[in-house]
Amino acid sequence: MISKSSFCTPIVTFLMAIGFNQNVDFTNSRTNAEESVAPSVVRIREFDRQQLQDPEPLFWPAYFWLWNGPLEPNVLRSQLQDMAAHQAKSVCVLPMPRDFRPETTANGMDVDYLSTDFFDRVKVAVEESSRLGMHYWLYDEGGWPSGQATGRVTGSRPDLALQVLRADPEGKWSPYKSAARPDLLNPAT
Repeated sequence: MISKSSFCTPIVTFLMAIGFNQNVDFTNSRTNAEESVAPSVVRIREFDRQQLQDPEPLFWPAYFWLWNGPLEPNVLRSQLQDMAAHQAKSVCVLPMPRDFRPETTANGMDVDYLSTDFFDRVKVAVEESSRLGMHYWLYDEGGWPSGQATGRVTGSRPDLALQVLRADPEGKWSPYKSAARPDLLNPAT
């Protein structure tokens, strides 16, 4: 297990290297009218070693939580409680739906990805995370790579399929539109 002190050492070194121990303002200068608007970057007034050693949950690592089995609400709550008991402060759910690479992965998620039942389970996880003081982060895909919604995007809009340039054996380049659900690990698709 990584201790808090061993985890923090490289961060402290990096922050000191960039001058974090000084009063630093990473935001652009603003006019008085803009002062009431929340900054897009946090202004750092002074270094607080205690904040670094025991950061608030927002600044802890988020653990990837693969949903690759049945999503029973009580099991989801129990798993979150177990993570919280082991000091996890943030989770990032990575759904692994049945239709994500079914020929190479044994995904047993028992609800359809992006269905009402799926979002009911998300609600359970978000509410339990909140009750436990944990952050729940969204991952933008069922499986990977990002942005395909397991083929739903290009299934309904083929014009949005991945487009690349390919070179033939003679070196001539030509455009190529991939399959609706390309496997980016397999160049033949």
